[in-house]
Amino acid sequence: MKNEPAKVFGEVCSFLNLSGQYDKANFQRQFHESRLKMRKSSAERWMTKYMGSPPFGRFGKYVVKRLRRPIQKPVLSPEDRESLSAEIAPDSQQLREFTGKSFSDWSV
Repeated sequence: MKNEPAKVFGEVCSFLNLSGQYDKANFQRQFHESRLKMRKSSAERWMTKYMGSPPFGRFGKYVVKRLRRPIQKPVLSPEDRESLSAEIAPDSQQLREFTGKSFSDWSV
């Protein structure tokens, strides 16, 4: 999906018997990249709550942007990964059988 979104969307449309007419240019742009998402600092949350948003106008925007930190991608422990895999494996298999797709790049 990430590497070929237009192709995947076309396959979904075909599977659902939809016309599949769409503007492929819309698939060239990525929205809300997770690498750009930032977590608000406790200071920013406090200032927003008690002083309004954004506090102190343009200067406040400058300050709070400097206080933000990137959102770290969570890491599953091996135990949690095994537990989740066992939980969703039957549904994954049922989806494979229903769609006739192997989803070979899935880990479950």
